[in-house]
Amino acid sequence: MLWHAESVLSGDERVGHVTSGAYGHTLGSAVGLAWVHGDVSPDAPVSVEVRNRRVPATISSKPFYLPVR
Repeated sequence: MLWHAESVLSGDERVGHVTSGAYGHTLGSAVGLAWVHGDVSPDAPVSVEVRNRRVPATISSKPFYLPVR
């Protein structure tokens, strides 16, 4: 489970941090929002350090919710 302030890593470099997290019921896993600093490609392999363990993550700039108009 994500809380906040977990490090986002690209290789051994800290490139950001989680600002908030919760359980995503529709996904069946944790979902987090992170602030990624600098130029990190959306295709770059990243991980999040959760309680001293690296967990693979995906960068996405797409919104989590798209309102119906």
